[in-house]
Amino acid sequence: MILPKICSHIPRIFSKSKKISIFMRHSSTIPGFSSTGSLEKVVTSLGINRIATMILTGRPNRPFPDQFGVDLEAMSEGGKQAISVVTNCLEQRNYDQLEGLVSPQCISGLKSNLENLSSEERSLLGVNPEDIFFSFIPEFNFKEENQSLLLVTFWFPHLGELRDDIRTNRQEVDDKMKEIFAEAKEGKLNQGEVKESIKESLKESQAKLKEKDSHLIFQQNEIIIGNFRFERRDQNSNWTIVEMSQINSVNAWAYIFRKRWKGRLGISLRGVDFYKVLRYDYMTDWIAYTIIFNFLIATSLSGGVISAPHS
Repeated sequence: MILPKICSHIPRIFSKSKKISIFMRHSSTIPGFSSTGSLEKVVTSLGINRIATMILTGRPNRPFPDQFGVDLEAMSEGGKQAISVVTNCLEQRNYDQLEGLVSPQCISGLKSNLENLSSEERSLLGVNPEDIFFSFIPEFNFKEENQSLLLVTFWFPHLGELRDDIRTNRQEVDDKMKEIFAEAKEGKLNQGEVKESIKESLKESQAKLKEKDSHLIFQQNEIIIGNFRFERRDQNSNWTIVEMSQINSVNAWAYIFRKRWKGRLGISLRGVDFYKVLRYDYMTDWIAYTIIFNFLIATSLSGGVISAPHS
């Protein structure tokens, strides 16, 4: 699969950018910003149509018609890489490196809106593509003379590192279990020793996760929402970012919704695809709402029946 031309400038830019910093970041200190100067129009939720599509297809968007020349999966992956490059250039004030990937008007707006950031806040602008766990396209407009779409991303600080730590830890436990059972099968360990070895292995695994503060990192951070509007003249032109903004979910979602989204993300960290988790959750919600709705209708109808007078 060939990525869209949004990626055509990435190797040149990324090669000159420093590697993403691995120092600890906290979502409360990650700055919100907008190239337009306002966060009022930031898209922060899927909406009914995309929730319905999520339930039916397992993805928030249906594939675009072939004549649009946009592959959703390729666009999403290419968009993540572009977002990483752009945000890391913003972190380093490398505005010249954004030429051809970000429009001049957008660069000007970003310079204006980011100039008052402290050094600490600016150091938190870079986004790791591995930290982006969900994306969708709520708006698109395809005409012969101009094509545009809005890519919304949900990302979580240190998510890529958390996944790697958990995956590595799980693999080490699996390998240790195989080793224990192999020794038991050969008669090297009795039943009591097998139980003790398993207990020690699990204890060691929990200690490693605790040492890396994986649970604490997850609990102390929140989901960050990004909006990136891409435009191009036609299918043969490169995509350019013309607007971009970022907001913390603490400032965008009610408490209950933040907890639900973090709960879904937490489940996905166990090795389950996030899109499957989200689809299942929406499906159970829909079933529950349907049952409650039908119950209320049935109750209303039964309560409104007028009995015939007794003769």
